[in-house]
Amino acid sequence: AKFELHTRYRQPFFERRTVASTPFGNETESACVVATDASNAMVRAARERASRLAPDKRVTIAVCAARELADRFPPASFDGAFASFGPLNCEADPAAALASVARVLRRGAPFLVSVVSRPAAIEIAAGLATFRPRKAFRRFRETTRIDLYGAGMVAARSYSEGELRRLLASSFAV
Repeated sequence: AKFELHTRYRQPFFERRTVASTPFGNETESACVVATDASNAMVRAARERASRLAPDKRVTIAVCAARELADRFPPASFDGAFASFGPLNCEADPAAALASVARVLRRGAPFLVSVVSRPAAIEIAAGLATFRPRKAFRRFRETTRIDLYGAGMVAARSYSEGELRRLLASSFAV
């Protein structure tokens, strides 16, 4: 499986047959979409959105963390995968989660992933300017606690590009 850093590679997903992703709209005309999330609240929201925006599309939505994909789906069952809004940031064992994603992707299938990165200087400055130093430097800590859309507090970790590349290299061609 391949890992790409740029969003221009998103389009090939919708030219394939089976895709793990969450967008709804005209792009999914020819795709069978399987959307997963570890949060029951997010799955409920996705199901509501799918029924409203894509009622006639082939969309399956299930509660499933990335690390559980290989347990729930056969090997090489997806033509691509798209992980957005930082799910790897919330995985206790991101290497195991990435290995699980790699097992369910067909050989050469693309995998797009976004993570919450280390903070930018403007974020640090804003935190300091508002006298909230803990918030200014929270993404420099090994882990921080965040409220995951009503699923409760979870540990989250921010990655630098180098850390992410090293993490991905164990399961993907980077």
